[in-house]
Amino acid sequence: MGNSLLKQYEVERSKGVSGGVGMLYQIFQGKDRKTGQAVSIFIVQKKNLPRGIRTEQFWEKVIKKDASTMVKLRHPHILDVKRAPLDERGVLVIVTEPVVCSIANLMGDLRSIQAMGSPAQTKSPSRSGSSIVGQMPPYLADIKLSMLDLKNGLRQLVECLDFMHRSGRMVHGNVCPSNIYLTPSGHWKLAGFSFSSKINSPTTPIASTVNFGPFDQSNRYKADLFRGIPEFNYSAPEMVLRKQYDCRADVFALGQIAYHL
Repeated sequence: MGNSLLKQYEVERSKGVSGGVGMLYQIFQGKDRKTGQAVSIFIVQKKNLPRGIRTEQFWEKVIKKDASTMVKLRHPHILDVKRAPLDERGVLVIVTEPVVCSIANLMGDLRSIQAMGSPAQTKSPSRSGSSIVGQMPPYLADIKLSMLDLKNGLRQLVECLDFMHRSGRMVHGNVCPSNIYLTPSGHWKLAGFSFSSKINSPTTPIASTVNFGPFDQSNRYKADLFRGIPEFNYSAPEMVLRKQYDCRADVFALGQIAYHL
């Protein structure tokens, strides 16, 4: 795989899941070879990125920013990173607490999942904010969330965002199912900080700089671009229209999640 960090873990590749911006992360269960500690291993390879976003700028400003920001944040409902992320030869590896899958997987978005073998090489349609439904692997099909599970998960997200906005002084900017992970104990953990911004207060306005389209019709890779921006269906209108926004954009996104669930 080209990343020395993987040598320190036993990686179970038969039950891969996915998540993150554009569902680009492939996630596998693992075990520390020395301590036996159970972990999840997030992997993204630069060479496997959709052609339209396979750029150094996207790798540094989106993929690696997500990893570096996640390390700095500590909260019971933020995904816990166990080892410093390592980028070697275009392969980024993040070792976290164990997760079962992303909430997006449970909603039918199976991009980047390959049930067996090495990280997926299959080509998937790219759609902004929509679930791509395929044949649900048995290990995901067996997971059922009750109404109580959903309410409890949303409550945890509220607590997490309150911490980010008030104490962390940060707007997430891409709260959506692909950035929320289910743990074996049933907790929901927020990740995916590629589009986060620092603020002075919860009402500090931020200039929206992400291009949500329309994209140049002559660009044959324009469909790929949707996998490199915040999920359209969960983004506040002021973000999409490239106006100023604040922490309320995250609250809007949370409301969209509650609606779609």
